Amino acid sequence: MFQAPADKGNLYIYRDENYGAAIRMSILLNNQLLSDTVAKSYIYQQLEPGTYTITSKAENNSSMAITIEAGKNHFLWQEVKMGMWTARSDLQVVDEATGRKGVQSCKILNSNAYQ
Repeated sequence: MFQAPADKGNLYIYRDENYGAAIRMSILLNNQLLSDTVAKSYIYQQLEPGTYTITSKAENNSSMAITIEAGKNHFLWQEVKMGMWTARSDLQVVDEATGRKGVQSCKILNSNAYQ
């Protein structure tokens, strides 16, 4: 775990909160569904170096571009917030120490293989 190969980067997207536990939130990578997150879960994807668009779909859409570097781990926190009708989300890049701690408090989800 947390060992990126020399030619690819690891991407971890995690949701380590219990808030909004009943709400599933979809994660898209370049507009392709990876998985739906739930409370205390994470998605792991090994990617070729390059820039990707990650989108978290909830009551709102939170999107961001992230540049994946070979041989490195990259962490995004899917923060859950109160919305008008249902939960909202906000994606945030976090440092490796914070990301590792968050991922270790969660369970992995199966994700669609990104092609």
